[in-house]
Amino acid sequence: MNTDNNRILWARGISETGNAIRQAILALAILSVRDNPNDVFTAEVLETIGVIAIMLVGPSFIDRVNRKKSLVASDIFCVANALFLFLGALHNSIEALFVGSFFTTFFASFYQSNLKAMTAEAGDGDIKKVKHGLSMIQISVLIGAIVGLLGTTFALPKFELKYFFLFDSLTFIVSSVLVYGIKETSSVDFPQKKPWIEWIEGLRYSLKFPTIKLVIFSGIFGGITYGILESTSVVHLKNSVGLDDFWLTATRAINRVGSIAAFVLMFWASKKFPNLKGQFWILAGGVLAILGIFCMSSHTPVVFILSGLILFPGTSFLNPSLSAVIGASTDKNYLGRVFTFYSLSTYIGVLFGNLIVFLGRNNITTGEWLQVSAYIFVGRIGLGIAAQNRYKQKATSSA
Repeated sequence: MNTDNNRILWARGISETGNAIRQAILALAILSVRDNPNDVFTAEVLETIGVIAIMLVGPSFIDRVNRKKSLVASDIFCVANALFLFLGALHNSIEALFVGSFFTTFFASFYQSNLKAMTAEAGDGDIKKVKHGLSMIQISVLIGAIVGLLGTTFALPKFELKYFFLFDSLTFIVSSVLVYGIKETSSVDFPQKKPWIEWIEGLRYSLKFPTIKLVIFSGIFGGITYGILESTSVVHLKNSVGLDDFWLTATRAINRVGSIAAFVLMFWASKKFPNLKGQFWILAGGVLAILGIFCMSSHTPVVFILSGLILFPGTSFLNPSLSAVIGASTDKNYLGRVFTFYSLSTYIGVLFGNLIVFLGRNNITTGEWLQVSAYIFVGRIGLGIAAQNRYKQKATSSA
C-alpha cells in the first residue's frame, strides 16, 4: 500500500476518533444544560436535516472540485464546528448546541462521499478492488471509533464535557494535515455546466441504471432502520435495560470490535473461498443484522451488550458490498454525485425513522420499535440482492 493510501487511512481513522467523541458527548452536553430528553431528539433531527441539506446541494459541485482540497476544506469546517460546540457548552447555550448539531455531520458527510468517489476511481471499475478499498477505509473508521469511544469512556470522570469538543477539534486538525500531504487528485475531466444542470444530470444518471437505482432505494430502508435505532437504543439501554452512561460508550466500542472481526473474516473467506459472491455477503450480513436488532430489543443487559457483536458484523458484510456495486457500475464522471445521492437516500430514511418514532412514541415501547426496525431492514436486503444480481448479469453479458 503506497504512502498516499496510508495517509488517507490514518486521516480517516483519526477524524473518526473525533466523530466518535462528539457523538458520545453531544447528547450528554445537551442534557447537562437542560435535562429534557426532547432536546436530544431535536438535536438528532437537526443533525439529519443538516446532512440532507448538504446532500441536496452537494451533487451540484462534488464532481467539479479537486478531491484533495474538498477533503481538507471539510476537515477545517469540522474544526470550526467543534470549537463552536465548545463555546456553546462553555456558556451553557442550548441554542448554540442545536446549531452545532445541525452542522455536526454536515461537512463530514460530504467528506465521506468524496472519499468513496476517490476510492472508486482508484479501483477503475474492478468491483473487487473497489470493495477492498472501501473495506480498508471502513476498518480505519472502526479503529478510530474504538479509540474515541474507549478514550471518552475512561476520560469522562476526569474532564468536564466541554473539553471533549476541544479533543474533537484536534483530531480534525491532524486529519487535514495528513490529507494535505497527499498528491494532488484532480476532479474528473468533463465540461463544467451550471450547478443545477449537473445536479439534474446526476439524478437522471442515478435513476437510469437499475443496478444503481436499486442500491440507492435500498439506502432508504437502511436509513429508516438506523433512524429508529438511533432514536430508541439509548433510551432502551437506560430505561428498559437499566445500564448507565459507562455502557452507553462501552457498548459502542464493543460493537466496533465486532465489525473489525467481521472484516478480517471477510478478507480471509474471500481468499479461502474465492467463489463467494456479493449476494452471499449481502444475505449473510442482512440475516446477522436482523438477529442483532432482535437481541438489542431484549431487556437482559448481557444480551443487549452482546447484540452489537451480531448486528455490526452483519452491516460490515453488507454495506461495503453495496457501495462496491455503485463504485464498479458508475462512470467516473458521475461517481461523486451518485455516492451523494446514495447517502441522501439513506439520510432521508434516517429522518423518516426519527419522525415515526417521535409520532408513535406513546403507542409502543422502545423494544417493540427496535423489532419494527428489523422488519424494515428486510427491504434493504432484498433490494441489495437484486442490485447484485443485476450487476452480475450485466458483467456476464459484457464479457
